[in-house]
Amino acid sequence: GDLTEPDVARWCVDLAVQTFGRLDVVVNAAGGLTGMGAIVDTDIEVFDREFDSNFKTTYLVSYAAAKEMVRQGAGAIVNFASVAALLARPSMAAYSAAKAGVAALTRSLAIEVRDKGVRVNAVAPGLARSDASAEATRDEKDVAWVRTEEIVSAVLFLSSDLASGITGHVLPVAHGEA
Repeated sequence: GDLTEPDVARWCVDLAVQTFGRLDVVVNAAGGLTGMGAIVDTDIEVFDREFDSNFKTTYLVSYAAAKEMVRQGAGAIVNFASVAALLARPSMAAYSAAKAGVAALTRSLAIEVRDKGVRVNAVAPGLARSDASAEATRDEKDVAWVRTEEIVSAVLFLSSDLASGITGHVLPVAHGEA
């Protein structure tokens, strides 16, 4: 479904609860870099697409999940921000702003639900190797590529009881790049 639609996000949460009896963990990984370009050369459609796919999806799923987790008195939400939210990179202003919004949403929601048994954190991955990221960094030397397993390990940690005392944190997974 289209997670930019509130009803779809709520449906996903309801389906998980109907299937498993409760909702313990939500990982908001929808999104990704969909367009690059200097602000002065970028159409508003690129901005809208970046915010819809990266921020709005996270907001709507977090809203639906947090309501359920508060009701049950427990849960963990792990959002995907990006080191691009923490460091400026050329031609990525819309993406960086959307991911900075995810980081701010993570910290705000964490404060709102911390006394209700719910933790909210985010991972901020660095550059993971793909055709798009390789093209975007073709002129850069010494790129610190992040492996998928490293990102997964951070998500598993933040969603586990090992991180029971951590909420409102944005954890860079970027080999020191952030």
